[in-house]
Amino acid sequence: MAVTILVVDDDLAIVQLLNDYLSGLGYTVASASDGYAALGAFAQSKPQLVLLDYNMPAGSGTDVLARIRGRADGANIPVIFLTAASSVEIELLVPTSPLVRHLRKPLDLRKLKALVEELLGPQALQTLPPAAAYPPGYPVPPALPPGYPPPPGYPYAYAPPPAPMPTFADEAQYSPDQTVIDLDAPEDPPQKK
Repeated sequence: MAVTILVVDDDLAIVQLLNDYLSGLGYTVASASDGYAALGAFAQSKPQLVLLDYNMPAGSGTDVLARIRGRADGANIPVIFLTAASSVEIELLVPTSPLVRHLRKPLDLRKLKALVEELLGPQALQTLPPAAAYPPGYPVPPALPPGYPPPPGYPYAYAPPPAPMPTFADEAQYSPDQTVIDLDAPEDPPQKK
């Protein structure tokens, strides 16, 4: 079962960016563009994590968080607030909890990925498709059966092959007795050796 993340932001460009980025990491993404739509999307998608804009029309981020916490299935759902507000303002207005983090806009996707992995824990990474953990070009290691220890070097032994050495397309045309060109010489025709 894939991990579902609910993205709630009134800026549709941010919603699209996060949808593309998180989907590329292997997560299932649901989205909403305001506070009220967020509650319906939460009930429908049953996410394991919510990315929540702090300032939104039709329900602020703190209102949405309070309503999510009021649900039986939302009491222990981690939330990352996305905000342009100062960290002092966020700390004063958002309840402190081990399940709540803050990320300032403009978004740093590396920090977002680290927070997502921190809040979801290692069990979330096990549900991702194996290819999501590897950059493009890397071969994906085979999945290990449950209970089997990984072999030495796993998964780092699965590295891409080295890039081929650059070659000249016309390498066969060159030989030691060919014309030598002195780049520091004046613009005279090349001389034979």
